Amino acid sequence: MFTRRDIASTDESAYSVTASLIQATRVAEQYFAADIEREPAISVLNKTLSITTTISTTSSFARLYQQASSRPDLQHLIQIGEGLQGAIFEQVGKTLVIKKESPENETRASRLDKEYKSHTHISLAFQTFEPLVESGVFVPRPATMIPSTDLSFWNENLGKFPPDYQIPTTVVKMERILPIPKVGRKALIAHFYPWAQSSIDEEVVQKILSAQPNKHCLVRIYLGRKTCEFDSDNFSLRNFPLCLDAMKNIGVKVEALARSMGKAYAIVHWGACYNGDDVEFVFGTLLSEAHLEQTFQSRAVRLCLLDFGQCELVNMERDAEMVYMSFHGAMVLGDNQWFIPHCHRDPDLFNHFRAGYIDAGNIILHQKGWASKFNMNDFMTGYEEYTEDFLV
Repeated sequence: MFTRRDIASTDESAYSVTASLIQATRVAEQYFAADIEREPAISVLNKTLSITTTISTTSSFARLYQQASSRPDLQHLIQIGEGLQGAIFEQVGKTLVIKKESPENETRASRLDKEYKSHTHISLAFQTFEPLVESGVFVPRPATMIPSTDLSFWNENLGKFPPDYQIPTTVVKMERILPIPKVGRKALIAHFYPWAQSSIDEEVVQKILSAQPNKHCLVRIYLGRKTCEFDSDNFSLRNFPLCLDAMKNIGVKVEALARSMGKAYAIVHWGACYNGDDVEFVFGTLLSEAHLEQTFQSRAVRLCLLDFGQCELVNMERDAEMVYMSFHGAMVLGDNQWFIPHCHRDPDLFNHFRAGYIDAGNIILHQKGWASKFNMNDFMTGYEEYTEDFLV
């Protein structure tokens, strides 16, 4: 069955550089110097799909971006995704991506100016509360919104877009999440492609790797979905689904991810006051630092939160039960139920999500002076009861 996200998947992307990663980068670069590509695919995935990892890469992507960062003649626009709202473009060598709205989306509830507002509020909530709750989840910061009526921008930039997109519409620029590096993408193919024979066909691997859409690989973290099936005819690395059984098999620390997700949802709910409908958790990479200089060849793997086009603001002045229901409803819609651990089928993993949510929620409620009105234990108990009629 196709979901809304299958039909309207996007590659909203961002990056950030933090000085706290400098030492980790140096250690990790030494670690990965030992030709990791020669290791079994499952070992490569265990090391590259870890939020404690920084990967040193010499891929063509990294080399091109490093060159283009100081050469305007190389900084052309490349489409890296398309969804209900519009298309996503990267500018080679730049640290921001451009989301350009489709003309027909401007009258919809999911219009881009509305998402820009929700994205901004959620980003600010993470800037405020992340130091207190330490979810470890990265939210790309929206940089600016440019309306279709900004003639100075469109006179200068309209011709840079592909012919099919040369109609002025709303544009949002935001920080970028870089893709999983080539060594990780190659391991995803080797481990998950449904090989007809026992041996891996290098020609097939290279064909998949070289396809332009597959270079923009973010990995969705489905803690609430046990298995994912793959079709050799439609195998794609873009928005790659990583389900729970596969994560356990690889050795991904799913308990830590569940706790981080719980804290992130609490920030969205109680920090930003948005319901979090159809948000997405992915593994991506961010620029790290090497010797205090930015480099596209040193990338830190992070758990990232993006896609805020369906989020709705919740009126916190209403009765507590009504507020709880607004959040509960969004948590079981669409793919949200796949990201959140299944509370009945996998109660042990869900308890890590629950603990992270309650811990973060209590901190935020205390900071906002709402602890006397809302109760995090009651909220999570209500969520478990609510899901009995919705989760499958």
